[in-house]
Amino acid sequence: DGEGLPTWRFLSQTRRSRVGPSVASARLRWHCALLARAVGAALVAASVLKAAGLGGCAITFAAVRAGGLLVARRCGLRASLLGPRLLLPPLTHTPGGRVLALADEGKDGVGSGDDDIFGVIGSAFEAWGAAAPGGLEALMRNDVREGGHLAAASLRNDVRPRLAQHTFYVAQAALTPEEMTDRCIRQPRRLCGYTPALVWQHGDGLVAVNKPWGMRVHLPPAQEGGQRQVWPEELTVHNWFRDTFPGEKPRTCNRLDFATSGVMLIARSKEVKRYMQKLFEKRQVCKMYTALVLGNPPQAWDKGVWLTYALMDTDGFARRVASDTEIKDAQTAETFVRVLRRATWPLAAEGGRPQLDVSLVEVRPRTGRRHQIRAHLSAAGHPILGDDAYGGNPWGERGGSYRMFLHATGLEFPRWDVPGENMTITAQSDFELELGESRAESEAA
Repeated sequence: DGEGLPTWRFLSQTRRSRVGPSVASARLRWHCALLARAVGAALVAASVLKAAGLGGCAITFAAVRAGGLLVARRCGLRASLLGPRLLLPPLTHTPGGRVLALADEGKDGVGSGDDDIFGVIGSAFEAWGAAAPGGLEALMRNDVREGGHLAAASLRNDVRPRLAQHTFYVAQAALTPEEMTDRCIRQPRRLCGYTPALVWQHGDGLVAVNKPWGMRVHLPPAQEGGQRQVWPEELTVHNWFRDTFPGEKPRTCNRLDFATSGVMLIARSKEVKRYMQKLFEKRQVCKMYTALVLGNPPQAWDKGVWLTYALMDTDGFARRVASDTEIKDAQTAETFVRVLRRATWPLAAEGGRPQLDVSLVEVRPRTGRRHQIRAHLSAAGHPILGDDAYGGNPWGERGGSYRMFLHATGLEFPRWDVPGENMTITAQSDFELELGESRAESEAA
């Protein structure tokens, strides 16, 4: 009956085998029960928030919407406005991608109720040693305002790993306990979205995964072989692949930075890996990104511009633009950038901090240099929001944004099975949902 199987695998198997009505009805009853509990919890939360003075139908609607989003995600569905979607009909498509056993839903997942999630978060705040009177109530209000992403998250797969990640940052003094607690309360999505999602797969040859922000692709060789991760609960994209395709070796076709989210391709055979490697080497793969950048770029960016700064390494983590006398020793790089929308961030002013002017941009790098997009946008005077290494920290605060807003939205490449045709795989970002008031083009520099 699928008990004990990961949700995505159960759905995939039931589609292939066309299970009988007894299994289908059991699954339907399970989802109906989850829906009833989710909506009930959402209405209770709405009542609490209304009593706190936030009141009105908007809060109730947002709370019920959060409950509906919770159920949709548990069912392996994705709302088109809230998550990645595949624009090209796939040959084989498994929805969701969240590796979560049905048998465990009532133990450690969202099925156990939102109180578990916020209780665990409150315990983490206390463990950090930060006094936050009223912090959990403020966290719940902010989560409802932003669409209920935290309430809809998985306690085991999202919230606990993110808390462990931030606990490590506090232990390393990247932020003080008070600073980390404050940022989590103001931006609840800091504690969400740690699970890779299977976007598309081509038979047994190629897999597309939507990588979360704040996750490495794999551990470096020095940390393989059973050695500990940076923090004990750290997971990588390769961990996800091995859990999803037991016994198979992940063969990564493209890489994304730790802080970047979006589409990655993983080959399941040596032949497909070699084919994709040649395409990338010959620059026959079109790479598409979206980003939020600080400020209002010049109006010329509305039609699109090419950034061609040559890049060099430094003694530290970040790269820099080469001077005229250093060009011969630098790497050439070409990046196309176009403004899609000018607006403000975040949705509402936070803790006395003003809203910032930001721009949603489309980015298409022609070359594939390390940190190319990040370094180019910073050199052009509009660093990526949340990119502390390149001057994108909002309000001048380290960690002022819960993530770096760079997302690999898609890849287009020639198909090996149908000569003359291209394959386009996309996982759209939800950056537009982060934006506030739109700015007129006349306000651009």
